[in-house]
Amino acid sequence: MKNTGVGPLIVEKFISRMGQIQKDDIISWMPAPPDGISWDTFYDNLDGLSIPPNEEAVLIRLLGDVKDELFSGFRDEVRKVLRNLEIVVQYRDIYSRKMPTKEADLKWFGRHFI
Repeated sequence: MKNTGVGPLIVEKFISRMGQIQKDDIISWMPAPPDGISWDTFYDNLDGLSIPPNEEAVLIRLLGDVKDELFSGFRDEVRKVLRNLEIVVQYRDIYSRKMPTKEADLKWFGRHFI
């Protein structure tokens, strides 16, 4: 999630959803990683997160050897989940002014499965 504004972005409410089901994060949607594979980064609560101007927060990251079949298979499972998610971010500025809610789908992660 990138802050393209001129001041800090403060997350008031983060929602990820798949259809009618909503969660407070992305990691809760993910399958359990196989032995030897772990998440590099993830948030389990983004409410209150402050992102400085022109900075970004990596919400979830999986790193591994793409030549490793176990890793590549798990990465593809993760992408298949991500492609079905939508995210909603309610945020405010440093002066507590509510900013327009941002919504985005993560269909981009499904581009490998066309």
